[in-house]
Amino acid sequence: MKRTIYFVVLYLLLIPGVSKAQFSERYYEEGPLSWDEFKKVDTSQITGASFFTYYMDFYYAKEKRNDTTFYFFKGENFTDRNSMAVVEDFIDSTFLNYHQLLFDISELARRRMQHSFIGTTQYVINANTLLDQAYDEAEENILKMNEDTRYGINIERLQHWKDSIQFLLEAKGNQYFPKYSLSNSSFGAHVGIGFSAFNSNMKDYFNSPTFLNLGFNYQQKKWFTGLALTFGSTTSNQQLVGKDNLLWLKDSDVRHYQVMANVGYLFSSKRFQWIPYTGLGLSGYQFYSFNEFAETVTEGNSRFVPQIGFYLDFVIANKASFNREYQAYFNGSPESSIESHSIRLNFSFTPITYKGIAPGRGDVFQISANYSFHTTNMKVYYVR
Repeated sequence: MKRTIYFVVLYLLLIPGVSKAQFSERYYEEGPLSWDEFKKVDTSQITGASFFTYYMDFYYAKEKRNDTTFYFFKGENFTDRNSMAVVEDFIDSTFLNYHQLLFDISELARRRMQHSFIGTTQYVINANTLLDQAYDEAEENILKMNEDTRYGINIERLQHWKDSIQFLLEAKGNQYFPKYSLSNSSFGAHVGIGFSAFNSNMKDYFNSPTFLNLGFNYQQKKWFTGLALTFGSTTSNQQLVGKDNLLWLKDSDVRHYQVMANVGYLFSSKRFQWIPYTGLGLSGYQFYSFNEFAETVTEGNSRFVPQIGFYLDFVIANKASFNREYQAYFNGSPESSIESHSIRLNFSFTPITYKGIAPGRGDVFQISANYSFHTTNMKVYYVR
């Protein structure tokens, strides 16, 4: 997106051979303007003394810091070096200061736009609104400056504007990446599949089931609390007699389930997290079938049992965006979050004593592979 500024009365570009395909960005960050960057032309090539344009735009940038990839809108302020032109008779320091002041005013508007990107939605239409506002601000200030300095002729007023804009630029700073601090708490979830194995006489009753694993967790600093749900399916290893002399044949369908609350402690490195935990919850089994009337028939048992285990996380990616679909404030600061994605292996051991149709004592060993996700809030600090 661009807008062209004309100087003095009208400075119309008439330089032959300059096309859009030859556009060459000259960014504000490259330093102060110099006459060496301007094409030297005569009055037959340009109407007026010089030609200079400024452009502002933005793009969705990403930057990796430590182990996290950040996504954010980044603004730009630049000119086209191929269209910068000046009549040699007008080359002097005052006129160059005037051009630099125009560039400084547009840079001030860009920096304010950059700061406004924090909390903005990721939809480009909203960023475009901020870009339009930046152009409006720059043009309004340039109009005031031209009226006050008589388009740079009043050297004293020109110097006043230069000093004022420089002061504002230094106060605003060129900060495109905000400072942030992480919350002490985070929330997460995981989902996956796993395999169970029994020992003692538990394996006499049941084949080893496969199961679906679902978990939710809350983390406060290094302390980890969670709720884990497992639902598995297998078959019986022998014929059993249940209540009311109901006969359950070998290879009858059996459901296994666990609902566990656990607490653990986090040990972490750049790419790995290890969370040993202990828990308490409900573990049970249930035979199920259909009778001659197509009615569901079930029989089983459940017990409260302890559990120990550990999670081993292999971190795939940490991602964060300073641009949100809504603006939340905490202590006056916009909020965002870091999202962590990982592969989670879960190993657990549960001692069980069942009653009912399959009475016995044994242990359940479980291993599962899961996709894990958790989010940590950030407080974002930006110079306003």
